[in-house]
Amino acid sequence: MDLKTIDNDVKALLGWCRGVMVLDERRVWVAFTRVRKTRFKEHINWVKHVFREVDKPTHMTLYDIEARKVLNEINLEQHGLNVVFSMIPAVGPRIVDHARPENGHGPAYAGGEREAVDVRGLRG
Repeated sequence: MDLKTIDNDVKALLGWCRGVMVLDERRVWVAFTRVRKTRFKEHINWVKHVFREVDKPTHMTLYDIEARKVLNEINLEQHGLNVVFSMIPAVGPRIVDHARPENGHGPAYAGGEREAVDVRGLRG
């Protein structure tokens, strides 16, 4: 499926695909990082294709692949995110414990209580 053809009347360059998260048989999130060009290439491209091609910012788009429609789009650059490396689903509301860990460096990230494992016994 060519995502450029879905709700993209201006034929914008979507960017580098960085992640896909399938929600169900119809809906899929796709993350894109803006295509970065060198200054020289930007100037040549501007002269060659004046106002013909639009680059989209780094963004995530929710597609309905059956209806071939965009359901939602989030401009990540407006939130200070200029690059996407992957998409990882959140585990749930228990993933962040806002209490400080013992070392005092920041929030503790965990899925719940876990027992400590003595790795010295695991060495072969």
